[in-house]
Amino acid sequence: MGLVVEVSGRTVRVQVDSQKNSTHFTYQGKVIRGVAVGTYLRLLRGPLEIVGRVEGESITENRASQTRASDGNGSAAITTVRRILTIAVIGKFDAEGHFVGGVAELPLISNPAYLLPSREAESLFAFVEEDEPSIELGVLLDNPDERLVVSLDKLVASHIGVFGNTGSGKSNTLASILAKIARRYAKSKKFRRRARFVILDFNGEYLARPDLGRSPIIDDPVLKVDFDLANPVAQRNRIVLPISAMDDSEFWAVLLEATQKTQLPLIRRTIRNARLRQAVMSEAGLREAVIDIIMEMTQDYNSSVERNSPVALIESIQAVFSETLDQEEFDEVAEFLRARVVLNTTTQGFYISEAGGSVWSTSPRFRTLIEEALGTATLPAEALSAVQMFHLRLVLQYHLEIARGYANREYLAPLMKRLETRLPDLETVLEFSDDPQQAAAFTVISMRSLSAELQRVVGILVTKNAYESQRNSPTSAGTYLALVIDEAHNILSRQSANETDQWRDYRLAIFENYIKEGRKFGAFLFISSQRPYDISPTILSQLHNFFLHRLVNARDIEAVEQLIPYLDRVSFEQIPLLPTGVCVVTGLLVERPVLATVALLPKRLRPVSETLRPSKRW
Repeated sequence: MGLVVEVSGRTVRVQVDSQKNSTHFTYQGKVIRGVAVGTYLRLLRGPLEIVGRVEGESITENRASQTRASDGNGSAAITTVRRILTIAVIGKFDAEGHFVGGVAELPLISNPAYLLPSREAESLFAFVEEDEPSIELGVLLDNPDERLVVSLDKLVASHIGVFGNTGSGKSNTLASILAKIARRYAKSKKFRRRARFVILDFNGEYLARPDLGRSPIIDDPVLKVDFDLANPVAQRNRIVLPISAMDDSEFWAVLLEATQKTQLPLIRRTIRNARLRQAVMSEAGLREAVIDIIMEMTQDYNSSVERNSPVALIESIQAVFSETLDQEEFDEVAEFLRARVVLNTTTQGFYISEAGGSVWSTSPRFRTLIEEALGTATLPAEALSAVQMFHLRLVLQYHLEIARGYANREYLAPLMKRLETRLPDLETVLEFSDDPQQAAAFTVISMRSLSAELQRVVGILVTKNAYESQRNSPTSAGTYLALVIDEAHNILSRQSANETDQWRDYRLAIFENYIKEGRKFGAFLFISSQRPYDISPTILSQLHNFFLHRLVNARDIEAVEQLIPYLDRVSFEQIPLLPTGVCVVTGLLVERPVLATVALLPKRLRPVSETLRPSKRW
């Protein structure tokens, strides 16, 4: 095709032979494509075969002096044009004709450049060894006859990032990877027993939809189970966590967004308070504990105790027993405390007014009157769920510490507000039990109807529990875990206007620890997002393989450029222009970036994420 005229680092320039500028040639009865941007060339340096990829081309003028005899005017300058190719060296062929990536050798000036023979072209696109387990992901865009076949182990034993704007085909790519794994191992008992793919689905795209004839990824109910948290009526649609999670202070810190210095210590003291734990197990024990706290509030006055503190305690208990308590009975108790228990601001002491005079809190009769008031109310402690039980313990611990002056109401009040609103919602989506939940190789957890706040909480709790289970499993078990997060910016974003910096740091720490340490325990992360710029740089930096669909936002493109510095210029510049379904594949899977078309899955296996076509509906 031409000769090398310049070598500058790994960039080589080749002057094309003037007879080789056609777009196609006929060679040995076959039509072959001419050289163009994206073409691979073989540069011969003696016996060494160096491989380069054309990244650009230009022309230069070549002025030569020739004599024109016909016009009798002597010599005239004739300008000719030279076509120059800019080539990036990507590797070489070894003695057996196998491609070896890397820049170990460079050509010399005047070395010839050739198009690749078909045998060597096939070697260039062979990313798997013979007899190595593999799956086909699609076809190469520049060479449609070449299939993109990759190593199964390099694919699944890696952290994967699939990025692209909405409608670019990223959901189909992620689903294709999972579907082809499922299809390959559908009949393997070991796969069913040892592999777990947990899919956090924020938009309900991976749920089975019988009304649409869809079962994304695989339609085998033995291999795939769906949990639609939008439908909490069905018991099976609640995520089961082990009972031990109830005594995990980090669990509650995540759920309640507890601050590290003031609110988390209260949670830890609640968990360690064995007396309260025992008291809430029975009605008699609970009543005694409530009376003790009221006495603490009224016996030794401190500035943190207010006039209505006993009433606030009763109202907090009513909130816990909202569905099982006789509210009228407790309304009477609250009214007694509100009307009869009085704070004397002069003496800073509590008393109960009655016909015979005032009964001060230092009198034994004061406790008797409180016991009589509470004795008329039923406290069905045995009817509480595990979550309600912890709610009650935290309420009692909070009021006890306020009564003793150990805690500041201003700092703890936000935690108690979140407790009242978040725990009831939690019970609709989570259950605590040591009985095993229905298991399958592919588990879809749909959070489409949950608030953004609860989506993050559920996602973190599921991740934390799955990772700890995987980390604690025996090494000999050979289990595998892949956490799959579609629309990952919903939970992996590095900034959010709706959360504190402390909560954001804790949230990211869960996933950053997972992706940094998970490989050693057989735990991997697959993420898909349309906003790579929003995702934590620490998480992005740990990804091994990338599928880059069309991105047009400047910040997202910049994030990709910084993330994959070895991405060649041609591939990088094509990212904003890629057609739907086409992506740049790079990472451990392939020895160099390639453009590939990922075929659409059969409609029944696709995620429910197609772009609406109004003309068909109007």
